[in-house]
Amino acid sequence: TQAGMLKAREAEWKKWTDFGAGTLIMGDQLRELIDEGFDEIPLQWVDTDKNEHLRKEGGPYVEPKYKARLVVRGVLEKGVENIRSDSPTADIEAQNLIFSFASSNKLKIKSIDITNAYFQGEELDRLLLLKPPRGGVPDPEFADGETYILARVPIYGTQDAGRKFWQRFRDVITKNGFRENKIAKALYVIEKDNKVLGLMVTHV
Repeated sequence: TQAGMLKAREAEWKKWTDFGAGTLIMGDQLRELIDEGFDEIPLQWVDTDKNEHLRKEGGPYVEPKYKARLVVRGVLEKGVENIRSDSPTADIEAQNLIFSFASSNKLKIKSIDITNAYFQGEELDRLLLLKPPRGGVPDPEFADGETYILARVPIYGTQDAGRKFWQRFRDVITKNGFRENKIAKALYVIEKDNKVLGLMVTHV
């Protein structure tokens, strides 16, 4: 229903504000940026029902589970030809090393999915002026057609979002004792007294 999807959009926008992913910009400040020639990159809502695949013709009723994502149409961003977009992901050999280490030491393998990972990436080193989709965002300060969003961190859809997150993640874990493998860039080890205490791989 429309009410359910609106609630999902409100939840998505709350994540934007909780993580400080972007700030509303309007008035003279907005006009100044536009006059200076900064590109206006459009945003769009991607609305989905995560339970849609559970519905079968003639089957029981399945309650909708709406999810909304506000994403950048990154293919329209100009001047990003030289921006690196790769984000190291563990090779199969690195994953097999984890399995072997866990098996030989009778350890359980644990995994985690980082919530809103891209919002926790390194701050952008360029100005990204985002034009909201028609209807805007569910914020009381938003005025449709008069308010844009100034991005502070990587946004879903930007070409370097995955890499920005990986750089931030790598920086945090290496400062906390993990060492990056020189060959497999997405494999990390933590040691003490020349004894391996743990291995970790990343998948972005």
